[in-house]
Amino acid sequence: MNRLIGALTVGAIALSAFAQDFDRSVASIILLQTPAVQKELKLSEAQRNKMNTHANNFNTWQKSYQEKLKKAQGQPDMGVVNGKMTSLKTNVLKELSAVQVKRLREISLQAVGVAALGDDMVAKQVGLSSDQKTKIRAAINSGLQQAQKIQADADAKARQGIKQPKNEAEGKKAQETYSKNLQKLAPAAQKQLEQVRNSTEAKVMAMLSSSQKTTWAALQGKKFNP
Repeated sequence: MNRLIGALTVGAIALSAFAQDFDRSVASIILLQTPAVQKELKLSEAQRNKMNTHANNFNTWQKSYQEKLKKAQGQPDMGVVNGKMTSLKTNVLKELSAVQVKRLREISLQAVGVAALGDDMVAKQVGLSSDQKTKIRAAINSGLQQAQKIQADADAKARQGIKQPKNEAEGKKAQETYSKNLQKLAPAAQKQLEQVRNSTEAKVMAMLSSSQKTTWAALQGKKFNP
């Protein structure tokens, strides 16, 4: 009996550790810059101060690294950069409680939407088959390509009629004209992007079983209203 209880305890600890690893992997620290997210997580002033310290340390390193590359006329080592970013994320998330990290993970999944199902770790949690992952990634990529085309078309239309500036004054005027044109085109482009997003979401959700849809909904938690 004691062995059975011990085995169950070890199993529960392992599952808890796996859940925490999933939360920390999926949670986006970028969202922590949003006041509404900070409020939702009930961050204390002490937590914010500590996270700001980690961010400042990273920014100091990044500035120094960029200056070093500029002098050497070299290219960034993405292994080094990614390692520093991973370290930043680890340090920031250490300042949060398990409950806060879990909620951040839920909000992160909501922010990304069905595109998150293209991630191996998320796909595993939802229980997607290899065939499902292939089809879902194809649908996501198709939606992404459509969205990129909409944005590129809007950008091209905003630049129409704007001549190459010959001086700083013309450059400033060209930028202002471009911004105004883009602002006018934004509502229509946004509507198109929303249609693509809804269409992609519908296609992806249609590929999930009822139980997978339930699991996906549970992973996102309660709806976050900023």
